[in-house]
Amino acid sequence: MGSLFNQEDLRDELGDFLPCRLLMKQNLFSEAYLHWGEDLLRRLRGSFALIIWDGAREVFAFSLRDPQGSHPLFYAQSRNDLLLSPSIEELLRQPHVSSTLNRAALVDHFLDPLSQIGRDLL
Repeated sequence: MGSLFNQEDLRDELGDFLPCRLLMKQNLFSEAYLHWGEDLLRRLRGSFALIIWDGAREVFAFSLRDPQGSHPLFYAQSRNDLLLSPSIEELLRQPHVSSTLNRAALVDHFLDPLSQIGRDLL
């Protein structure tokens, strides 16, 4: 979700690895992840939120947003689930998601702003 400013550069770098049929930005992300793995993160330029599920390993690979934080990405824990969405309202509509303010997380955010997702990118 969002805008990828260097989409053509990524396509050029992927070269023969990228099937000709790929026109969608989401497919470009997945093919680039298959090729570069987490090194993909250093190559992205734009305003975006990204969530990658590695189906081959059946693991949640990562979620991030652009370094400027232009695109929202909210999360909530619901019993045994991790929920991610660009809309906080959508998360609050989910069963077992509390609308109570998490004061400890808020304090942590203000005391250590680098504790957010994306620390490795700085």
